[in-house]
Amino acid sequence: LPAAETMLLEAKAVLDAQQITFFLRQGTCLGAVRDGAIIPWDDDIDIGSVLGMHGLTLDAIEPVAAAFRKRGFDVTRLDLNGSVYLGLAKNAMHIDWFCYVPNDGFIVQHPGVRIPIDLLEHLASVDFLGTRFAVPGPPERYLEIKYGPDWRTPKQAGDFERDILAILPIPHTPLATRAAHTIAARLMVGRRATLR
Repeated sequence: LPAAETMLLEAKAVLDAQQITFFLRQGTCLGAVRDGAIIPWDDDIDIGSVLGMHGLTLDAIEPVAAAFRKRGFDVTRLDLNGSVYLGLAKNAMHIDWFCYVPNDGFIVQHPGVRIPIDLLEHLASVDFLGTRFAVPGPPERYLEIKYGPDWRTPKQAGDFERDILAILPIPHTPLATRAAHTIAARLMVGRRATLR
């Protein structure tokens, strides 16, 4: 956890120096808002930006990647239907920086959750790790959309996966229904599962 905290603060320093607006997202946002800490079982740090918003352009991404490389980060870039993903790794820690392109007033976050773009137009901020970090505004609305109405309750093994399955838009086909029931049944018997 101390290494993850140091890495997030270093990423903030790089992005701030490049005048890039970013926000905490997914589990990193959840931990910052709910716990005031990085969630111990989270395996990466999640940050985001929106292309075309807060002055971010495609041309700005490569200089940021170069700044991270200069500070010893391994940088992987993927271009995904207009959006850009930068995987930032250092000392066996990972940051996923996703630069979204909105579509029909939404961005889509893993695993298929539609986040209204208005949550990202006027970012809120939270005290976290001794400084201020931007988060979707209001963060409570974002976290309810992303994690469900009981996002304030920490999850145990299997609970998180079950909640994600409940909010996924699953097509009503016999195969999809069978697959959803099979996964849910495995989770109910206390086994750990990995979802892709």
